[in-house]
Amino acid sequence: MVVGVWLMENLYWWEVCYVEAVIETDQNLKLVRINEALEAIEQRRLRPIRPGGAEDTRMKLAEGALERLMAELQGIH
Repeated sequence: MVVGVWLMENLYWWEVCYVEAVIETDQNLKLVRINEALEAIEQRRLRPIRPGGAEDTRMKLAEGALERLMAELQGIH
């Protein structure tokens, strides 16, 4: 799985949590993973980041996706 290894090596540390949330198949664990990913992004934002930079943009996109996933899950329960 060379592509998977390359992908994981080229992610920001908080993106690993994001990917784990997105690919989680257990509906009971998915909400936990989403919250972990949102917390990781929040922790990253405690350190300086270039506004509008690549990482900032990726965090905003990830947050939006996670919030939509959470809304979908809460609609299911």
